[in-house]
Amino acid sequence: MVSMPLLFLVVKYNIRPFKESDIDDFMEYRNDMEWMKCQGFKDLSKEEYEDSLLKEVSLEKGMQLVIINKSDDRLIGDLYVRKENETFWIGYTINPKYAKKGYAYEAINGLISWIKGKVNIQLRPEYLMKM
Repeated sequence: MVSMPLLFLVVKYNIRPFKESDIDDFMEYRNDMEWMKCQGFKDLSKEEYEDSLLKEVSLEKGMQLVIINKSDDRLIGDLYVRKENETFWIGYTINPKYAKKGYAYEAINGLISWIKGKVNIQLRPEYLMKM
């Protein structure tokens, strides 16, 4: 695993690459088949998650990032972002314990601000989330 610093802060939590200590909390909701029925990256072993998540991250290869609650340092969800030519693909999953509390909205807005600070992009209104 390549040690990578915090990527960005939002009001309630920190966004950063995965650490080994995040995997168990990640597995708690990623292996909940009812909650994850519409997701593709799920139901793997701890070793499979570690192989996928504890490696160097880049926008071009895709980055799976953790959303960490600042108040108790718990993983509450994850973000995915990948740059493909001039398009950025963004996804998110929140642990059901923390669902419907605005975490995803805040994390996505923070991620978009971070991306805009890294590269010169134009957001196309037809692709913006309506929340």
